[in-house]
Amino acid sequence: MPLHHTGYHHGNLRAAMTQAALDLARTGGPSAVTVRGVARRAGVTPPAAYRHFATLDELQDVVKERALGALSERLETCCGPGAGEAGPAGPSDPAANATTVIRALAETYTTFAREQPGLFAVLCHGGVAPVQALALRWFGDRLDALLEAGVLTAERRPGLDLALWSVVHGLAVLMVDGPLRAVPRSEQQTRLAQVLDVVLAGLPHSP
Repeated sequence: MPLHHTGYHHGNLRAAMTQAALDLARTGGPSAVTVRGVARRAGVTPPAAYRHFATLDELQDVVKERALGALSERLETCCGPGAGEAGPAGPSDPAANATTVIRALAETYTTFAREQPGLFAVLCHGGVAPVQALALRWFGDRLDALLEAGVLTAERRPGLDLALWSVVHGLAVLMVDGPLRAVPRSEQQTRLAQVLDVVLAGLPHSP
């Protein structure tokens, strides 16, 4: 049910349009987000919409920011503050904690892609730099924990966060738009676990 412009107060229309754009992105990906489409869904005229979003790029940037926030919340919920320091395996085993959290991050990332394919497509649209930066921070923190625990050597650390994210992101794409889309969820999880086994086994003394 579209909203009616008569119910808006100062500042409310931009928020309503942002929510409308996010809803359209969830169901149709980035191509579904247009200023006119958002205006129609919000129940206002295009000229009124353009007063808040002058260009389509501006609108889509806001949608990408919101999609990134949604993924960030998932990762935060999955791991919580300080995850990998005193995590699921207990404070006495930081190496096992770090690898456990790496697996949880990968699972959360791919689950978000499968459950929110429209928003995941938004994150991939026009360049993946923002979502890459987010993922590198999370994976990088866990790899640093492995470095501090003596599992990972300083010589092997550079670039491993990018390699790890690339593998997980690639699997997410295959699950959403590739051949893994048609396989059962349990098989997708098995494939992810197998890939992570290979990646983590490549770390010296990986638990």
